[in-house]
Amino acid sequence: MNERFAKLGGYFVALVVVTTILMVGPDLLSRKFDSSIWFTWLPELISKEGHRIDVLFWALFGLCIVILSIVMAIVIYCVKNFRAGHGDDSDGEPIHGHHTVEIVWTVIPAIVVTVISIYSYVVLAKNEEAPAATKGAAAPLYVDVTGFQFAWNFVYHDARRSGSGKNEKWVKGDQVGPKDGATQLVLPKDRLVIFDIVSRKNDVIHSFWVPEARLKEDAVPGIHTEVQWTPDKVTSTDQKVQVVCAELCGAGHNGMRTDACVVPSDTFDSWLDKPESSCTDLEGKKS
Repeated sequence: MNERFAKLGGYFVALVVVTTILMVGPDLLSRKFDSSIWFTWLPELISKEGHRIDVLFWALFGLCIVILSIVMAIVIYCVKNFRAGHGDDSDGEPIHGHHTVEIVWTVIPAIVVTVISIYSYVVLAKNEEAPAATKGAAAPLYVDVTGFQFAWNFVYHDARRSGSGKNEKWVKGDQVGPKDGATQLVLPKDRLVIFDIVSRKNDVIHSFWVPEARLKEDAVPGIHTEVQWTPDKVTSTDQKVQVVCAELCGAGHNGMRTDACVVPSDTFDSWLDKPESSCTDLEGKKS
């Protein structure tokens, strides 16, 4: 029995090493061992809340390698030690089963799924925490996002305080910026942005997604959904950030995307006064 477990353990360790090398090796080699850059599987992160998503992603990635290695170690061991000999067409020995093994392979996956669910819920709850009206902190920025076949429209609002004491909160205030909304998404750095998302009446379901922020939310006709994140990195001209639709919405779905950028607060305030400038223009001024 100990010898069997030793062999299984050896297969498992070898598979973990081989799988890890196959998964991350090409990425490391393509970057010529530049230690200043993390894995390029994910686009460069531009939101504070997205860090939690990345940690969750890499935790699940590591867990998947472990589970794959365990399964493959058992498969390789069984194929090597229990396969029928050449020309052996006889039936296998009739067995009822093994209650202990059945319990183990039921309980362990149930625990794993439960832990993943709880961890994912905690990350989601943290990212959706209502913004506190902290004294001295910059007020959140509200952005109305409207999706329609096949484009996006963004309307900006100042935030104002509502209520008092423990009941005080930020609510959507007066519209600022372009009167009819903007076709590109311009955001200020280090300021919480709350997106109020909807799909135009009599349109179809869309999905508001900025991959670099890691967060997305459906745009549903007649239903207002909400997502919030804090841009924490100023984008540059060589970083192509876009708002894309992540829900198949028709023949023009692939082209339903528009430029997005994160700029310093003073640049954003200037843009609100003269919103004719595009993301490319704003990023060019910073360089």
